[in-house]
Amino acid sequence: MPATTEVFKVTPGANFTGDFVLQLYLTNIDGLVGDYRVLGLNWTVLNHAGNTNITAVSCTPSTGFLSLTNPTVDLEISVTGTPDGTEFIDVNITSGFFRTHYYGGGWGGSEDPQILCKVIQKGT
Repeated sequence: MPATTEVFKVTPGANFTGDFVLQLYLTNIDGLVGDYRVLGLNWTVLNHAGNTNITAVSCTPSTGFLSLTNPTVDLEISVTGTPDGTEFIDVNITSGFFRTHYYGGGWGGSEDPQILCKVIQKGT
């Protein structure tokens, strides 16, 4: 996997001035635990290069971590500027690791992580 892999693009609506929460989920834990002893994915949220109306994006916490024992993460996002409805925010995997189970004469199988990204308007 490259050092930074863009997985999702979030496009705030035109003139959206609120904050929102990104919820990331590993949705196929049952398949993953059958093949992996450990799996971890570090996530970050960044302003897309080339945006002019979205001037800054901040994320709390600054990174998120999904794993077999922590299959959900909430990231609170604040946007500075006035989105035009076409610019987007990058949701990236910045690093990760895994270790398969050892079976008899070799290592276990493989399962692709299925990841759901849910966007929720932040309440007050």
